[in-house]
Amino acid sequence: MKCISKRKVFLCLLLSIIVFTFSGCGKTNLICSYPSVDMDRKIFSTSSNGNIVGFSDNLCVTSGNVIPEGMSELQTASALFSLDDRNVVYANNIYDKMYPASITKILTALVFFQNYSGDYSEILTASASVKIDEPGASLCGFAQGDQIPIDVVLNGLLVYSGNDAANMIAEFIGGSVENFVAMMNDTARKLGATGSNFVNTHGLSDENHFTTAYDLYLIFNEVMKYDKFVELISQKEYNGQYITASGKDKTVKWESTNLYFTGVKNTPENITVVGGKTGTTKAAGSCLILLSENQMGKKYISVVMKAEDKSQLYDEMSQLLVKATQS
Repeated sequence: MKCISKRKVFLCLLLSIIVFTFSGCGKTNLICSYPSVDMDRKIFSTSSNGNIVGFSDNLCVTSGNVIPEGMSELQTASALFSLDDRNVVYANNIYDKMYPASITKILTALVFFQNYSGDYSEILTASASVKIDEPGASLCGFAQGDQIPIDVVLNGLLVYSGNDAANMIAEFIGGSVENFVAMMNDTARKLGATGSNFVNTHGLSDENHFTTAYDLYLIFNEVMKYDKFVELISQKEYNGQYITASGKDKTVKWESTNLYFTGVKNTPENITVVGGKTGTTKAAGSCLILLSENQMGKKYISVVMKAEDKSQLYDEMSQLLVKATQS
């Protein structure tokens, strides 16, 4: 008969505790749909009053689809999370592997804010990495040698969704785009976003660049802790200025890619869209993640991925937002 080490016994007991203890918003048992979980992640922490706090205690968690009564199943991978109640109001295919397109940039922003506490007027010099030749790529128009304040670059990233802005941030924080992407993946894993893998900073299509609707919720929920991020995604337009490589002043005016902000799509009654991030590629379809408030001031994160077009995207997002006014 083989001896069982104390370490193995401890791990078995720990896994048993997790299975029976972790619950989504206090009600639903957590069933991990992902193939692996980093065991070195801090599963428990201690609160200020000495109580043990589980990894998912402050998160909305569900083991599968949640289709509330009176609401039909949407065609997209989509979800509505109540931040105040820590409740999954709606969920459909939220653990399916999806291409995120430019919603990737919320993780780019998160890694930036985690690693920078300086002055947003600091000047960055654009390198050759800002030259992106892929047809249809969203670009701010930065060129090698341009002298650009960080604030302008951040607005280019989150208001205008510039891929060149994403690479500038990556080189500034990570030293290289490759190192920064490694930081992105490490950050995602620490948040529990183990259904994701990122290979670039901006979301241009790559078969190895993918995530899930639930992972995007985890990332968005974390980056919202930074006031500057919320300020940036709340802007309907941005006016800024920088100096080109030739020494000339250049003024930019960027309009938000969020069609609720531009008035192209009507925001549902009794809902305030605080802000969010769009994403569109041929492979990803049309995608959108939002922070919103209902008439009672309750906050929600909603996400729709792989809509066939913007019409379907905003139609299904509006259905989720209407549900937020009823919960």
